[in-house]
Amino acid sequence: MATIDWTPIEEAESENTISGYKVALLEAAKIFEERMAEERIPGKTPGEKLEAVQFHLTRSADVVKAYSYVQRLRSGSTGALTKERAKSYIQSFRQAVADLNDLSQSRDSLPAQAKMYLGLLKGKQVWLVRALIGIGGFFLIVLFLADTPPGQALVSGSVAFVHLFFSWIIALLIAIALIVLVVLGTAVYLNRKTGGGKVRIEEDE
Repeated sequence: MATIDWTPIEEAESENTISGYKVALLEAAKIFEERMAEERIPGKTPGEKLEAVQFHLTRSADVVKAYSYVQRLRSGSTGALTKERAKSYIQSFRQAVADLNDLSQSRDSLPAQAKMYLGLLKGKQVWLVRALIGIGGFFLIVLFLADTPPGQALVSGSVAFVHLFFSWIIALLIAIALIVLVVLGTAVYLNRKTGGGKVRIEEDE
């Protein structure tokens, strides 16, 4: 891990101006992104990496707010920024970098890896978790009611729905396959017909 140089951030802060604090924020966010890349945090973008590492950050909510502001600053659409808020954002990035430095000592451990992938799961695949919980809850209900008339009716209805659903899926796939075959057959027929016409013209000449 290379030594981190905070001098540009401190010099920008020393100007004690909003523009100076914005420069300091950009530089602090850049250092944070570089540290995430060095630590091989999972994720394709810095935003995804931040989601993956959030469980390791002491001030994760503050870092998310600070990074969100930096993203808006980079795109040119920012809201009002006070010096106090800028200082808080910069301090959040400093703490996040310190947390990453601590993580570098233990990132290969199973708990650390689990936390990172849980962060990604929370950020991008929460719908999958909800779906699994819903399916699990449904089967638990069926299990508890299996020997009762309502439970038996629920099971029968579910089986009928699944059968109907997959019947429609199969019918749709067959219809699509037939349409593709018709289109391909028509294209081949027209191509041969056009080619045959050219041959006859050449023979007439």
